[in-house]
Amino acid sequence: MTWIAVLAAVLLAGGGSRPPDRIELKSGEAVEGYVLLEKKEEVVVLVKNRERRIPAAEVASVRSASKTLEEVLDRQDRLASGDAAGQLELAEYCRDQGLAGEAEVLALGALCFEPGNAKAHEFLGHVKRQGGWMTKRDKAFVSFDKLVPARQDMREPWKLDTSHYAVITNLALYDAVAISLDLERFYRAFYHQFGSEVELHEVVDPLGAGVYGDWRTFPEGLGARPAYFDPVTGQLLVNAAGVEPRRALVHEATHQILHATSSGSRGGLGQIPGWLDEGMAEYMAWSLAGDAGKARFDLGAIAEHHFRAHREAKKPYTLSRVLQFAAGDFHPSTNADLKYSQSYTLVHFFLHGSGGKYHDKFFAFLRSAYAGGSSSTDFKKAFDVPEKALEDEWIAHVKNPVR
Repeated sequence: MTWIAVLAAVLLAGGGSRPPDRIELKSGEAVEGYVLLEKKEEVVVLVKNRERRIPAAEVASVRSASKTLEEVLDRQDRLASGDAAGQLELAEYCRDQGLAGEAEVLALGALCFEPGNAKAHEFLGHVKRQGGWMTKRDKAFVSFDKLVPARQDMREPWKLDTSHYAVITNLALYDAVAISLDLERFYRAFYHQFGSEVELHEVVDPLGAGVYGDWRTFPEGLGARPAYFDPVTGQLLVNAAGVEPRRALVHEATHQILHATSSGSRGGLGQIPGWLDEGMAEYMAWSLAGDAGKARFDLGAIAEHHFRAHREAKKPYTLSRVLQFAAGDFHPSTNADLKYSQSYTLVHFFLHGSGGKYHDKFFAFLRSAYAGGSSSTDFKKAFDVPEKALEDEWIAHVKNPVR
C-alpha cells in the first residue's frame, strides 16, 4: 500500500459527519437519505445507495444538511472577528441540527480566540486537570495546549470532518479551523456558480484534504509539486511551506470536485478536458477573497498576471491547440505557465467576455463534458461559431478584460 493510499485511509477514516436529509411527502411518508439534486420538477435522493426520484408535486418539505450549512456559514459571516461566544453559540446550533463536524470546528474556533473558554472545552468533551485542559487522542488524554501550535511531525495531527470534507493537518489549530471552513465555503461557491447550470449532484462521500507544514511531512507525488490532486485516491494535498496555501487549496479543491462529480462519480461517465480543468481551477483560485476561515469568492475577478502573460507571449497557443491540452501538458517543463494562463483566460472569456454571449454555450459544452462529450468536436458543436471569429473575440477580451 502506497503512502498516498495510507493517507487516503487516514483522511476518510473519520469522514462523513453529515447527517441524513429528510423529505416529508404530502402523503405523510418520510424519506431519509441524501438529497443529491433539487429541481423544479423533482427531488433526487440517494436512499441506501439507490437514487430515488420524487416528483416535486409530491414533496411537502425538504430538510437537508446543505441548506442548514448555508445558514450556518451566513451566520458565521456576520460574527465579528474574535467573537468566541458567537462561535460557540453557532457550534451549539450545529450540534442541535446534526452537523457534528461543523459543531466541533466552530467550538475549536472559539478556543482560538479564548483558549481558556470553559464552555467551549466542555462542549468538546475536554477534561479539566491540574495541568490544564486535556483532550482525548485514541485511548489516551493529552494536553490540549500542546496541540494548538503547528507541529513538525504528523503525530497527533488535527483531523476535522465537516459535511463535505475530511481534513488532516499538522498546522496550528487556527489554520486547521480556517481550512475546514474555507473548504466548505469553496464548495458552496462552486455549486452556486456551476451546480444549477450543470445539475451537479451533491457529493456525499467525504472529500479528503491534507495540508502539511513542511516538505519533510508532505507526501511528495506527481513530479514533486508542492500541491496536487491525486485522482487515484481522490485526495488533495498541499505543502503550506512550498506554495501560497489558500489559493493552492482552492485550485486543487476545484480539480477534486470536478473529478468527484464526473469521472469519479458513481456513474463515472464525464471527463473534464485538461484546459477546462486547469482553467476552472485558476478561475476559482483567483476569485478567492476574504480572511482565513471567512473566505469569499469574487467570481469573475480579473487575475491580471494571467491576462498579462497571455498578452505578452511571443507565441501564444492557438485556440485549437488550447482545446487539445491534456493533464500531462501542464508539467513544468512544457511551458506550463503560459498554458495555465491561456486556459484561465479562455474560461474567463466564456463566462464574462463579449457581453456574456458565450455564457450559455460554455455551459452547454460543460454539460456535454459531464455526459462524456469533451472532445474538440463536441466543443465546436456546443459553440457553433467559426473558430477564427471566436479566437478573435477571445484575444480582444485578453487585451481588455471585463467581468
